[in-house]
Amino acid sequence: MDNWQQSCPAQMFCFSHPSSWQNQQASMVDSTAGMLAGDNLVMRYDFGINADNFSRLKQARRQSLEIDGYQAEMFIDGNLVALYIGKVHYVDVMQTHMALSMSLEFSAQVNLELAEKVFNSVHFNPQNS
Repeated sequence: MDNWQQSCPAQMFCFSHPSSWQNQQASMVDSTAGMLAGDNLVMRYDFGINADNFSRLKQARRQSLEIDGYQAEMFIDGNLVALYIGKVHYVDVMQTHMALSMSLEFSAQVNLELAEKVFNSVHFNPQNS
């Protein structure tokens, strides 16, 4: 777990993850989205105005946290550990905020320590005005 690398999708934000995780084909519409696959897990992320807020996870354990100075919420539901940051950069033209959703779906036992390490590594890059 010591071999980690940093990814910076479209230079909008960065996060660290095990270097063994490989990029997978992902479709995106009006956002910066992606998917990585590792041993026993799939990670998805979406940075845009319509990022998943995980409202469907009604029974999830929730935990409030702060990531890079932003209010965030972590969800734990079965084999899914997810992160949602609802208000990142304000987009004047759309009159709304960009948001980040990130999830790790485990095919075996959930590794909460790994998920928290990835989530806590997230940082946002300043936007050009």
